[in-house]
Formats: sequence, structure tokens, C-alpha cells
Amino acid sequence: TYLEVDRLANRFANSLLAQGLTKGDRFTYISLNSIDMVIMYYGAAKVGVVPVPLNYRLAPREALYIVNDSGSKLVMSQPEFSDGVDAVRGEFEKVQALIQLTGIEDKEGWTRYDDWLVNDDSKPDAEIEATGQHTRCIPAALLDYQKVSCPITIQSVKTSWQVFFLLAWKFPVSEIL
Repeated sequence: TYLEVDRLANRFANSLLAQGLTKGDRFTYISLNSIDMVIMYYGAAKVGVVPVPLNYRLAPREALYIVNDSGSKLVMSQPEFSDGVDAVRGEFEKVQALIQLTGIEDKEGWTRYDDWLVNDDSKPDAEIEATGQHTRCIPAALLDYQKVSCPITIQSVKTSWQVFFLLAWKFPVSEIL
């Protein structure tokens, strides 16, 4: 349900805060598409942390460049992609922790996602300021769908993140819960 997703996103957001990440910090994730990505994006948005998706087909040195260039402080990976991360992890500049997203085996130097995730599903305590600087209008996430003051067209939607905000705008969580 929407309430369950919101609670899981809160847990993820609170885990990012517990890890020491703050507004503007970045984390990298290497994963096949899954519902967990929605929770990661939603949770990260709650505290202003920026997810950096990494293509699992990249060579380890290419992945290293992106992780370091982005300034990521955390790397999350599904187990099948962790060997590539392990090949270059000694060269990460700012990464504080490696999180294994799924799997039951413990891997040296990695923390299992379930162990990393804090058991706090309360709304995260973070100040986030949303602006419409890129669209020259109020962000869709802040609009009341009955009081739209700027047009949003499908042509202007370029990322799945924008689609998520459009869905949140069209179907407010407060009305669904």
C-alpha cells in the first residue's frame, strides 16, 4: 500500500541520516530495476540526498570514475555486481560504507541492507527546500492538483523521478492513505 511504501521510504531516509549523509550528499546504487528503487528514490528525496544510478554493465574502472566524480559517500549493490565494486573499492575517495542490497550471504567489507536499515519509520527530521528553478514554476510535488498554475506536459517529463513526482501530484498520498 502507499502507507507501507511511505514507511519503508522513511526507514531508508532515516538510515541515510544515521549513516551521516545530509542534504546534497550522494550515494551510488548498482541494481537491476526493482520496486526497491522507488523506495530508495522516495526516501532519498525526503532528506535531500541524491541517488546516483550506476549501470551494472560498466567496467570496474568506469564505475570507479563515476563514484568518485559524483562524490558518493555510500555504494549499494546487488550481490551479483559486488565483485566489480570490490575490484576498485580501495580507490574510492569518499565512500564510507558498502551496502549489499539483497542476498543472504555475508560478504567481507559489505553490510547487508537489512542490517543497515534502521528500524525507524517515522518522518525523517530534515529540512528540504523545493524550488522550481529548472521549470520556472512550482514543482509538481508541491502543487495541489486542483490549483495547477503551470502546465506540465508529457514532453517535459524526462526522467522516472519526474514521473514519480507527477504521480504524487496527481494522486496526493494524504488522499490515498
